[in-house]
Amino acid sequence: MSEAASGEIVETFEVTAAAIEAFAAATGDRSSLHTDPEFARRSRFRHCVAHGMVAVAMLGRLAGAFEGRVFRLREVQGRFTNPIPIGATIRMFVEIGPPKDDEHTFKARWENTDDRRVVATAAGRFTLDGRSESGRAAAPGEPTGLLTAAVEEADQGAEALAGATALLPFKVTDAALANLARVAGPDAPWEAFCPNLAATLLLSTLVGMRLPGRRAVFMRFAMKFSADLAKDLESELHGRVTKVSAVSESLAAEVRITQQQAEIATGEMHAIVSQAPSRMLSAETIRREHLQLGLAGKVVVVIGASRGIGETAAKLFAMHGARVVVHYFRGRQDAESIVAEIAAAGGTARALQCDVRDAAAVGRFFAEVDAAFGGVDVLVNNAVVDFQPKPATELTWPDFLGELEVSLKGLHACCQAALPRMQARGGGKIVNVSTVAVDQPVRGQGKYITAKSAVEGYTKSLAVEVLKDNIQVNLVVPAMTETDLLASIPGDFVQRIASERGMGRNVRPIEVAQAMVYLASDWSGALSGQRLVLNLGESPFA
Repeated sequence: MSEAASGEIVETFEVTAAAIEAFAAATGDRSSLHTDPEFARRSRFRHCVAHGMVAVAMLGRLAGAFEGRVFRLREVQGRFTNPIPIGATIRMFVEIGPPKDDEHTFKARWENTDDRRVVATAAGRFTLDGRSESGRAAAPGEPTGLLTAAVEEADQGAEALAGATALLPFKVTDAALANLARVAGPDAPWEAFCPNLAATLLLSTLVGMRLPGRRAVFMRFAMKFSADLAKDLESELHGRVTKVSAVSESLAAEVRITQQQAEIATGEMHAIVSQAPSRMLSAETIRREHLQLGLAGKVVVVIGASRGIGETAAKLFAMHGARVVVHYFRGRQDAESIVAEIAAAGGTARALQCDVRDAAAVGRFFAEVDAAFGGVDVLVNNAVVDFQPKPATELTWPDFLGELEVSLKGLHACCQAALPRMQARGGGKIVNVSTVAVDQPVRGQGKYITAKSAVEGYTKSLAVEVLKDNIQVNLVVPAMTETDLLASIPGDFVQRIASERGMGRNVRPIEVAQAMVYLASDWSGALSGQRLVLNLGESPFA
């Protein structure tokens, strides 16, 4: 120990595993945060940390700073500001105030020498008695802890702590003080370790083992002694929760120490009540509840389902147990053929016609859906006019309107009709379709790209508006896909594009359908307003 100018005492010590064990043995605080690596790695610190009171125990070294005098703690307030890693080297600075009738004030701080962070602070009063004390060595087999009864670690959340109480019976013995001196270091005079300080250290046990227990992070405390705690007498530390907040995850408690029913000290303590470590789902729960996509029995309306991607999606939804509405505009025969194929494979489907450009027709269409299946759970907007290329110099406003009438106006009409039906069922899914050409425009597709750009903006906007209704709205964004929509493009050009890709091919309709099924399923429960880009490993990366 060294004494600096202006009454400052500086002491350096290492927080070893042996010191932690000595503290735990002396106080009975074997809180999992300090002693169980498996528990601690799930805590906010991710590993075991030292008891904050280990630093406060170092005040016991003050007994050696005043030769021939006995250190007696009278009052102390402490605050823990940062965790103390096990193995850290800590430097304690104690500034001693001038004496007044043998009473001194002190201010202390503890710094981690690795990063100079302050881990704890304290302030208080102590006296120096003129009489000397001697202690006796512990007899073989004599208990070396302060507690006189075993204490089990509690595991309580904030909601269970209102008005909770706890009691720790203890006895300050020379054997226990010797244990605490080992925390302070091999040179600490155990026979001079202050009993009042020893009892104060039991606040760590009260917090870490009982109020609240293993979920505790000790934050601050205060203790004031009206008398000296005598050694070898039965004593009790009482705690009562006075305030608890589940919102701020905090706890306040009043504490007092009695000895032979006489009150020796009073104080308070404050702690964080951490949430219980997250428990991941068991394999059995996953097998039982989370393997299925959750589409069985759902009503899925696929707009533009008489061919291509829509046809494939309708079939895939049906094979997952959904009841599917195969929408068509002109392709009645194709739509009915799809329904028949689904039925033959054991699925359920119904073909319904509608011109989505006509809001009144859309209303009648969804009324038919209600009559057939009783509502809507999933809406897939897949209708498109064509992919006929046309140079920008030849595009007219009617060209843009023709595409927007279906891709945006029709999509909006379908969403407007489906939304109240989804709200009535407690939620739903809307899947819209865009194209990677929005991010990577190609020549001659100005009207198509413009319309799909509008669809992307509409999707994100709608997702925000209906999220509170448990309705999720997302986009499938495929690269060039092998459907008859490409019929207007020369076949050799399509083949050349495919061969030049990293995967050597274009997107397949079943892959787009699988993306649609995913976004409509329970598996996409955390997604809304997002773009699922099928890019074959090429940009854009979204």
